[in-house]
Amino acid sequence: MREIIFLMLAICCVTSCFLVEKKQNFFIFEDGTWNSDSIVSFDVYTEDTVNAQSLSIQVRHDIDYDFQNLLLFVYYGGKIDTLDISLCRKNGRWLGKGIGDIRKVNIELNDKIIFQNKKQNISIEQAMRYGNKNKIQNLSSILSIGISIIELDE
Repeated sequence: MREIIFLMLAICCVTSCFLVEKKQNFFIFEDGTWNSDSIVSFDVYTEDTVNAQSLSIQVRHDIDYDFQNLLLFVYYGGKIDTLDISLCRKNGRWLGKGIGDIRKVNIELNDKIIFQNKKQNISIEQAMRYGNKNKIQNLSSILSIGISIIELDE
């Protein structure tokens, strides 16, 4: 497990040199399991409350993930978005970028956001269902979830 965390931190450090995002935050699931009772919450501070910005979500998972997709509820700026993120094709080929057994998928929300406050809360909840279960209580093989706030050139 320490090797996975070290690898994720190394990847984050290397890729951050090439990013133009304004803010980037990650939440790492210690045991690689996202409990349905856990809502991941990020407090983002921004000085820019005038210009539009974009929000993207990053999901890191390993290839032992049991499903082709990941359903999320994303709460931000008084809105709720439901995301259906494809992680794998029907033929079993994993989407996104990665090294070895770890993959990262980046999803940019289409909305242009103008933050009303300098402090903004962005919360993400897993919303996976299976069969007659209302929710999958423990979603395994999800390693981390992250957000990026990107300044738009307009």
